[in-house]
Amino acid sequence: QMTLRFGSAAIKHRVNCHANENWKKSGLRIQVCVDAGRARERRTKRGKRAKGLKRQGFHSDWIAPWLLTINTFDENGKIVKDVPAIIDGSCEKINEFYDLLEQHLRAINIEEAIEIVFCADGGCGIWPRFEELAQKLNLKNSTFVLDYTHAKQNMAEITTTITEALKLSNKKAQKLQKKISD
Repeated sequence: QMTLRFGSAAIKHRVNCHANENWKKSGLRIQVCVDAGRARERRTKRGKRAKGLKRQGFHSDWIAPWLLTINTFDENGKIVKDVPAIIDGSCEKINEFYDLLEQHLRAINIEEAIEIVFCADGGCGIWPRFEELAQKLNLKNSTFVLDYTHAKQNMAEITTTITEALKLSNKKAQKLQKKISD
C-alpha cells in the first residue's frame, strides 16, 4: 500500500525528474524516438489447484508498453553526451502516452531548437500523432524519419521484390542487397 502511494505521488513528478539546465539552451538539435512493443503480464489463477497439476497456472493478457527517448545531437548527427537523454515510457493507452510525450517536450526548450527529428517505426498510429503534436506545439522545423531497423526491413522486402521480378541469380541478388544496404 505504501509503495503504491509513493508510486502515485512520484508519477506526477516524472517529467520534473528529467529537468536539466542543458535542456534549456537554445539552438539544440532534438531527436524524439518512440517505439511500442507487446508483452504479457501474468496474473496467478485464483482458487484451488486442479488435481494432477504441479502449478497453479496463470492468466496472461497482452499489454502494450510505449517507450520514448529524447536526446540531442550535433551537426554531424552524433549524440551530445553532456545533455542527459530523457527516457520514459508507459503501458497506458496511446493517447495517455502522447500526453506524456507532450509534457516532456513542453518541459524542454523545444521552441528554440534548430531541428527536431521524430523517429519511429512505420506504425500507422504513430505518424498522425507526431504531426498533430508538431502542430499543437507549433514546431515548424520538425521532420519525421523511419527508424533504421524498420527502414532496413523495408529495404529487404524491396530487394526481394526486385530479385523475384527480375529473376536474379543468388549472386546478383546478394550484390543488389549489399548495394542497397550500404
